[in-house]
Amino acid sequence: MASVHSVLAASPEPWLLVFDNAPDRASVAPLVPPAGPGRVLITSRDQIWPPGQALEVPVLDSEVAAEFLAGRTGDPDRGAALELARELGGLPLALEQAAAYVQASGDTLAGYLASFRQRRPDLLGRGGAPRLPRDGGHHLAAGV
Repeated sequence: MASVHSVLAASPEPWLLVFDNAPDRASVAPLVPPAGPGRVLITSRDQIWPPGQALEVPVLDSEVAAEFLAGRTGDPDRGAALELARELGGLPLALEQAAAYVQASGDTLAGYLASFRQRRPDLLGRGGAPRLPRDGGHHLAAGV
């Protein structure tokens, strides 16, 4: 970890490090670089963060999320956008990551959705992707 921290600290370019769905602050604290020209974004459902370091980010309504996916990717398949938005639970970071992948890879929303659905059981079985609530829950985004 020290070598990663030293590379980030010496970087002349700004960087962004994202820890998604962290159980709590303590679980990522040793991984946060102590210095460098970058930013750290931590998403978590844990409500306990120092004052001024947390921002509540509500999940997006399925229609709004689908509109975001279609607009961000340029894919006109509204049905696939809506289904993917629902699969991702309206979580803004998950939506952005999916859209960025579709845009960068040249894939379609329908293709990404099929791939996501095919791989999801494996990811859940390995503990690689959390089960997302369908209750309109919130994530916290903490900036360090």
